[in-house]
Amino acid sequence: MSTVNTSIIDMSTVDEVAVYTKAFHDFDANHDGNMTLSEFSCACAVLGFTYDDETIQTLFREMDADKNGTVTLEEFLAFMGPDNQEKVVASIRRIFNEYDTNKDGFLSVDEIQRAWFSGKHGTKKLSKDEVERLMAPVDADSDGRLNCEEFLQLVISAMESSEDD
Repeated sequence: MSTVNTSIIDMSTVDEVAVYTKAFHDFDANHDGNMTLSEFSCACAVLGFTYDDETIQTLFREMDADKNGTVTLEEFLAFMGPDNQEKVVASIRRIFNEYDTNKDGFLSVDEIQRAWFSGKHGTKKLSKDEVERLMAPVDADSDGRLNCEEFLQLVISAMESSEDD
């Protein structure tokens, strides 16, 4: 098993490293410590990136630092490391899919309350009324639930307000 040189990886959180390390291992189908183009394509889809085949091939070539046709965990983490808007959006989409426990494509007040403020991802438990008030400004159709785009708005606005603090 390869050792990751963490000094070259600029990750913002340990959670982020864990997500991408797990994805790498999950999609290294033959567990040889290297990801192929096909395995990388699957990983992108699961992580929420929506790329066409040409973009996936380009990204894979850029990630393959030693140009040997496969990507090691170290190359994968180094490539995924720098924060960018696209990666943040993909992460939020992945979280949306995790929270959408009934897989209907929407987050209800109950799903958000259970998941976001369970202590796992949030800081404190909120009442249903508090969650509804939080959702209201981004619930464009006022149906009491959030689609993925509305959830993106909610999370991004929360991230922006926490940066202002």
